[in-house]
Formats: sequence, structure tokens, C-alpha cells
Amino acid sequence: MDASRVQHSDLMILLARTTPVDRARSRTDGLQVFLVDVRNAIGHSMTVRPLRTMLNHETHKVFSDGLRHPETALIGEQGGGFRYILEGINAERILIASECIGDGYWFIDHASAYACQRVVFDRPIGATKGSPSHLPAPMRVSGLPTSCG
Repeated sequence: MDASRVQHSDLMILLARTTPVDRARSRTDGLQVFLVDVRNAIGHSMTVRPLRTMLNHETHKVFSDGLRHPETALIGEQGGGFRYILEGINAERILIASECIGDGYWFIDHASAYACQRVVFDRPIGATKGSPSHLPAPMRVSGLPTSCG
């Protein structure tokens, strides 16, 4: 499986099939969600290898062989795993959207600072026509400086 930032994690939520597909009532039956203690599993029954994908994105291939979970690691009721994962997807989407908005503010902050500090032809490049002060009102971002000064 692929997992992001696993090397920084203490715990992992794992969706695992515990009933073979041919014995399950449906394809979504027989899936369980477990809380895995990554700190104890790595090096014993879990191997983590970096997966080189995008710059500044820490994705890893996670392999497990003989990974055992105590009964207390089961999240929710037996057989409810698929439903629990679906219910959690919406919260994750909101978290990712919030992260993207924060990233946008960070990039705008840094680009604005650079535009005010970088001088070409005796004036900051942010003072030219392409600066935010010349953007139509709907394109302006709240909190973004409209001039270098």
C-alpha cells in the first residue's frame, strides 16, 4: 500500500480484508479498520520504503507480512470497515482543501514579499503593471498587499 508521511506517524488507520472475497456476502463485506502502532510494527512485521514521486511530498510503500493486531485495535464493529472509511473521506477532503488554501496564502505571501524586495530599473518589480493593485477586484486576495511601500 502507499502511505503519506508514515515515517512521521506513531499510529496508522489500516483497512484490511479479514474475510476472503469468495466467502463474503458482498465485495464490501469482510473489511475491518484497525489502529496500528507504527512505532512497534516497523522493523518487525512492517517495512517502509520511500517512493520518489513529487517534490516535497513524502509518500512511502508500506509492506506488511504477518502483521498481527490485538482485538482492542479494531475500530468500530466487526464488518463495518468499509462504511467507516467512506464516512471519513469527507472530513479528509475538508482537511486537504484547508491545507491547499493555507498553501495558497503562503505562496502569495512569499511572492508578494519577493515582488517588493526585488528591484529592477530602480524600482520594485511589484510596482509594475502586473502587481496586485492592478488586478480586478474579484481576483484580489484578502490580506494581500496591493503595493510595495
